[in-house]
Amino acid sequence: MKKTTLTTIFLILTSFFYTSIVYCNTQEPVDEILLNITHLQELLNAIDNTRDQILSIQKRMQSTAGVGRQEDLTHEISKLSVHLKTLEGNFHQLATDVQLETFDNNKKRTFDWKDELKQLIEPLFREIKQMTSRPREIDKLETNIEQLEEQLDIAQKALQKLDNIIPHINNDHLLNELKHIKKTWQNKHQEIKTRLNITRQKLKQKHIMKKHISEQLHELMQLFFRSRGRNLLLAFVVFALTWFLMYQLQERIHLSKPFQKHPRSVYIRTFDLIYWIATFIFSLIALLLILYFCGDWFLLSLFIIFVVGIAWASNHALPRYWKQARIILNLGTVREGEMVEYNGIPYKVSRINLSSELTNENLDGGRIQLPLKDLLDMRSRSISERECWFPTKVDDWVILPDDIIGQIIAQTPSFVNVQRLGGQIISYTTAEYLKRSPCNLSKGFRIVVNIHFNDQHQSRMDHILDTLKASVFDEISSQPFCNGLLDVKTIFSGIGPLAFQLSIIAQFDGEHCHFYEDIQNSIFLSCIKTCNENNWKISFYPAVHQQVIGVTKTQIGPKQDKT
Repeated sequence: MKKTTLTTIFLILTSFFYTSIVYCNTQEPVDEILLNITHLQELLNAIDNTRDQILSIQKRMQSTAGVGRQEDLTHEISKLSVHLKTLEGNFHQLATDVQLETFDNNKKRTFDWKDELKQLIEPLFREIKQMTSRPREIDKLETNIEQLEEQLDIAQKALQKLDNIIPHINNDHLLNELKHIKKTWQNKHQEIKTRLNITRQKLKQKHIMKKHISEQLHELMQLFFRSRGRNLLLAFVVFALTWFLMYQLQERIHLSKPFQKHPRSVYIRTFDLIYWIATFIFSLIALLLILYFCGDWFLLSLFIIFVVGIAWASNHALPRYWKQARIILNLGTVREGEMVEYNGIPYKVSRINLSSELTNENLDGGRIQLPLKDLLDMRSRSISERECWFPTKVDDWVILPDDIIGQIIAQTPSFVNVQRLGGQIISYTTAEYLKRSPCNLSKGFRIVVNIHFNDQHQSRMDHILDTLKASVFDEISSQPFCNGLLDVKTIFSGIGPLAFQLSIIAQFDGEHCHFYEDIQNSIFLSCIKTCNENNWKISFYPAVHQQVIGVTKTQIGPKQDKT
């Protein structure tokens, strides 16, 4: 019994729920239909009133009242006819929700590529414009509603005033005129009211039809793929796929033994050039075949015209293409395996192709990709066995102008960074760095110190030379850079009117170049101490430095007069 009762209750609730859903789903369409019928009736009344006005004016033109007013009456009939056509169009659109203009496509059209191109891109731009114009349309409808409400209020005031005047009029002629005016205002009132209701309904539909941006983009993509965009996209995909397959086949061919030889022969380069041209032609043919099988004659014709235009324009570029072809065949002014200068820096031409490669192993990031056209104005030369690709390497020590001594911590095709002993880092552009003619100390260096002695010591010259050499050895042997000393020489190097010159030459290996300034100071100190201990008179004490290819010449004593 309980089970039967529960089943009965479940059926009653289910039927009630189903009835509620059906009622809710059908209630709104019925209200919309009734409202639509009301608007249709109002539109029909406006159409009938407009037709009556046109007939009335036509009768007036045929009567004596229209004599001399034919032009004004004709203009008024024209305006009413346009208005009648608009009302009839609105009536049909409201009744069927279809515009009659969509069926008016039987006109004969002539081919015009500009019109076809416009049709190709017009739907896309129209949808984009529609996406941004919806707020403006809603604002325009709201403005029209405000204007129509003001006009409706004016019409109501006019009818109210006529209703107040007419009951108090006894003159039949005046009464007829006022009744005619009242009928005119009633027609206007009814027309404005109808237009107001239609505009409100359009605004309501705009708010209902308002979509999210993702839905609008989805519809835009659907529109694009329903038109020629689908064929265009498919054609480009096939073009890219054909190009990729041809490229993969070329890579497989290059793995065979004849193509592994280096440098590549002219025959292999000729094969590559022909293969590139064939790849482009086959890819283009595949694109045109897709458009042909899709039956898209407009895009097919457009691409054929485009190809013919490129071929026609290529007549003026044939000399430039011929130069590029000669370079690819390794018969031009730039050849693979030779050296060229690019931005003032030497590079080896590692590979010549549509995208060529220049390399300099002494530079960080010294691998540059260049398009083939950039090689047209270059000139290459054979590489020497002792070719200097760059004067320094990373970690080398150099001397630059203005007594700058430092270590190379980075050198690229764009910048060179030099770190001085104190830790300061100086950056130069690579071109500026090369202009400064850096002196590399890392392969070995020597320091030359020149001393001017008073001429009274000329008789003791040999003793002075031996003593200075021994003192320099003793001084350097106690320093941390003593293991880098290769040799010390003391020589007679010149004579003047009041003094003679002796030179001390200290030779060091490149591993101790970071002690360059310390070595120089030690030699100075040793010379000064030895001279003071032996009471040797030096003509002039201040030192003058002069850089000569990794050697600092230091002069102690007056400058010699050149006679």
